[in-house]
Amino acid sequence: MPNAKERSEASKELLEALQFLENELKDKFFGGQEIGFVDIAALFIPLFQEVAEFQ
Repeated sequence: MPNAKERSEASKELLEALQFLENELKDKFFGGQEIGFVDIAALFIPLFQEVAEFQ
């Protein structure tokens, strides 16, 4: 089971990766008329938070 520091680092890495995707795909998918990769990935964030017990 990861400790608090490891969970925090993993959370930071996940957010950085999603921000990168959002920046790269911003006009093509995210926030557009169609669902995109970031939209799909963002659906799993609450699940990851619950399973990993961090917020």
